[in-house]
Amino acid sequence: MMKKNLIMWLLIVSALAVAVFVVQSSFQNRAELRRQSAYQAVLREYLSALSPGAQRAEVETVLASRGRSFHQMCCLLNENRNALEDIVKIGSGPKPWYCSENDTYLVFEFDSPTDLGSPKAGANDRLRRIATASWLGGCL
Repeated sequence: MMKKNLIMWLLIVSALAVAVFVVQSSFQNRAELRRQSAYQAVLREYLSALSPGAQRAEVETVLASRGRSFHQMCCLLNENRNALEDIVKIGSGPKPWYCSENDTYLVFEFDSPTDLGSPKAGANDRLRRIATASWLGGCL
């Protein structure tokens, strides 16, 4: 009799644990869909305002006019670039236990009219494409 009660309680606890996991997973999936939808809305906003071929100065003016701060870095989208990318943080998501950041960026990728060997940012650089990219930071 005692064994049956123990087995019954173990089954109940197991079922509750599975139910909690399913509910939590569902909430996380919905939150991720909302985040991705928001990122795509920001991307569409900039795709409609800027076209490929726009000069870096024009892109940076649009960013400044919308109150967006940006950083320049190399190669978030593609390793073989001759111009630095402008990146704008547009959101953060849940981070894995081994990282302190999980950020999503809007990345403005440029082509430089001159090949200087290592990527640099020049006023005459031309916008190649705009995309989103995720970046895990502060990882072990």
